[in-house]
Amino acid sequence: MTSWDDGYVKAQTILPKTNTSYDTGEYVGNGSCVAFVKASLGVTESWFTPYYVWNHADLLSLTPLSKPKIGSIIILDEGPVWHMGLVQEITESGIIIIEQNYVPNTVGTRNLNIDDPDIVGFLYLD
Repeated sequence: MTSWDDGYVKAQTILPKTNTSYDTGEYVGNGSCVAFVKASLGVTESWFTPYYVWNHADLLSLTPLSKPKIGSIIILDEGPVWHMGLVQEITESGIIIIEQNYVPNTVGTRNLNIDDPDIVGFLYLD
């Protein structure tokens, strides 16, 4: 079940992919993926949502990347209005991302294959 809060998708259940590790401790802001990325990058603008950021990167001083870079924003086609996290590590077979709200109201990491079909792309805040 999806509920709405300040225009962000709140907790919803999505089946885990591979090698998922989640901390059940504190979460950031309203618990959304957007609140986590904004807090991590020091962004305060209210329009900062996965879909808007991806489609207006050129106006926002964000550099689209064809390959992941540590610290870059990852945009994923998950949920009704997409999902976002940060690239924490690059491995031989993929990437490790840190995110909030993949599991409701938790911050955690998961491994993704670099060719995961849900990856929309990567953006870097200059």
